[in-house]
Amino acid sequence: MIPTFEVVPSQPVNPEQLIGSLTVQEWEEGWDGNRAYGCICRYDWDEANDQLRYESIVLRQADAGSSKHEEFEAFLEELDVPHEYFTAMDVGVAGLVLALTCAGLRTSSSCRGHVRDGQPAVRAAATPAHVAYLQPLALESGCTVVPENGQIVILAPDVLRLVALGKAIVDDRAVAGELGYLEVTGDLEDDQYYKQESP
Repeated sequence: MIPTFEVVPSQPVNPEQLIGSLTVQEWEEGWDGNRAYGCICRYDWDEANDQLRYESIVLRQADAGSSKHEEFEAFLEELDVPHEYFTAMDVGVAGLVLALTCAGLRTSSSCRGHVRDGQPAVRAAATPAHVAYLQPLALESGCTVVPENGQIVILAPDVLRLVALGKAIVDDRAVAGELGYLEVTGDLEDDQYYKQESP
């Protein structure tokens, strides 16, 4: 049984209050206090698409095979393994994080939603162009977008809505891939590692 949550409606995001850029150190080590932060520095649209397809399948399997939230969590905990290029994330949110990263945002934390720990959410540093692009897409997917300390937070009543948003972004990659990247300032030692252009 997939946990469901109440979420606040989308709120206006003031472009002047967005972070605007990150330093290399912030990108590598995190910037909002998330101790489990891991820099996602290698990624591509096909990888995001594959992850979203996988998550859609296993989430529905876990939902069909469980009658309680705890059983749903237990099923998925066995699947939460580190990825080759980035630290372990919850199954159900990794695909959206990759899609957002491909679109140029810099994510700082994510959670698929746990009964004890809170609702599905992804926090990200974004440009005004990213926000304008995401708000209607999030609405269509059943998600909301709210501002928080210079970032945006994408919220959802259940994890399947996050997957739906990720799919919508990937399907629209021709547009999303042209939004540009949130700037990372400082000495970038390896252009292949610190991607600044569309993959």
